[in-house]
Amino acid sequence: MKAGEQRVGHRACTVPSTPATFDHVWRNYGVLRYTKVMRSATGAVGGGRPVARLHHQQTQRVMNYLRSPATRDLFLHKDQSPNICGMFRDPEFAATLRR
Repeated sequence: MKAGEQRVGHRACTVPSTPATFDHVWRNYGVLRYTKVMRSATGAVGGGRPVARLHHQQTQRVMNYLRSPATRDLFLHKDQSPNICGMFRDPEFAATLRR
């Protein structure tokens, strides 16, 4: 990996730590069964969720990086940032949560 590659672009995401964060929160504060919580999260991520203004703005800010072949299909819709209140689906992240 090149120097600085983890600061900007798709390699800078927090996917490796997100499931660990979910686990920590559930173990310390959770009241529902873990499988139910993760099934809900997986459904929300894979099935889609509305795009918030912050998501849209952050995507706009890093648009040049997201247009690379490695990230375009994951984060953009027709080479544009997702519309506010449009649906954002992330089946690859849902697969990560299932694992």
